[in-house]
Amino acid sequence: MTIEIEIKVQAAQLVLSNGAAGNFRAEEGAEVTWKTNDPNRQFTLEFFTLSLDGKDSPFQCETTCATVSRGKPFTAKLKSRPSKTEVGAYKYSVSSGSLVLDPVIVLDSY
Repeated sequence: MTIEIEIKVQAAQLVLSNGAAGNFRAEEGAEVTWKTNDPNRQFTLEFFTLSLDGKDSPFQCETTCATVSRGKPFTAKLKSRPSKTEVGAYKYSVSSGSLVLDPVIVLDSY
């Protein structure tokens, strides 16, 4: 499964193309790509867990921060949910200048 999320600015607000303001549910091992076609902006992604005992990165590569610009997307694979009893959810922020959006990633086991 591959999830692509395009980041853009419309009417002075950040907009993510997946139709859910950047929130999504995906199974472990899914590949996620954030990209933009905006030639004038760079976007910063920051990730952190909603679980008390979990690690901050939802990715196999353990990345907690990334940048996205035109021609330079960020792609990573989601790691396994720590356990069935943990939340398995991560917040992330997308920012550019004073614009910020804070969606959620939910790891699911199907």
